Amino acid sequence: MTVDIVMPVHNGEALLGECLEHLLREVDRGSIIVVDDASTDGTVGVAERLGVRVLREPVTVGPYAARNTGWRTSTADIVVFTDVRCRPLKGWFQGLLECLNGEGVAIVGCDIEMRANRPSTAERWALITKPLRIQGYLEHPFMPYVPTACLAITREHLVRLNGFSAVRSGADADFCWRAQIAGLGAITASEIGMWARPRTSSRGVLRQFRRYGQSGRELQRLYTTHGHVPNTPKALGTGRRALLALRDRRADPAVALLDAARIVAYEHGFRAEVRREKTALGKHSRVAG
Repeated sequence: MTVDIVMPVHNGEALLGECLEHLLREVDRGSIIVVDDASTDGTVGVAERLGVRVLREPVTVGPYAARNTGWRTSTADIVVFTDVRCRPLKGWFQGLLECLNGEGVAIVGCDIEMRANRPSTAERWALITKPLRIQGYLEHPFMPYVPTACLAITREHLVRLNGFSAVRSGADADFCWRAQIAGLGAITASEIGMWARPRTSSRGVLRQFRRYGQSGRELQRLYTTHGHVPNTPKALGTGRRALLALRDRRADPAVALLDAARIVAYEHGFRAEVRREKTALGKHSRVAG
């Protein structure tokens, strides 16, 4: 049985070397596929120096489209997706394979711990909130899923699902939910995990949560008929949620402010997607009329 690791990277020169060094402790060079998403820094040079396989997108297509490029180029029986910020712990690779071989298992992820040496506000926020703890994903109120920071699946199932939706955010949930609705099997996690370097800028965190808001609306639209009702602006007022975040993080005021701001960013993204849908529907109605 053959396995490839697929990793999309956009301007990840500063992170890629350390990431690949850790991966190479688990697998050989020929099993790693770096998909360069039209980087403008030295990402490709780092990958080439370390001897891994490199695919290059001519223009920036986004991480999920880049993952699709990677797995469709691969001929391996199993594909493991990861991110440039992640570093596997010893035994991670074997742990994933053992879990994936379990009866009735379709997709395997793992727990991811955040680490930072001299943490900025954004890094302290990640250390406190632990955004990649696997339990939160497996206990999602609609259906469990795992993030593509660590996601292992067979090629057979990838082909059946036709890969990821080519969006900026949220395609990991969509992918895992489609797998379960199709009856491919369960979503589970290996006991041996990874650690990751968090985003260093508060602005980067806020941009990320705005994208989460946009994808949250898209997932609501796609899965409402299956019973999915995500956290929306109607569920709890933005101001109240922000105040709760401030209260919960009051030991670190800067982190508290960022935690409140990321909730607002999510809501803005959600509402922006609703407005975009209404505008598109209006244009379609005028054309049809």
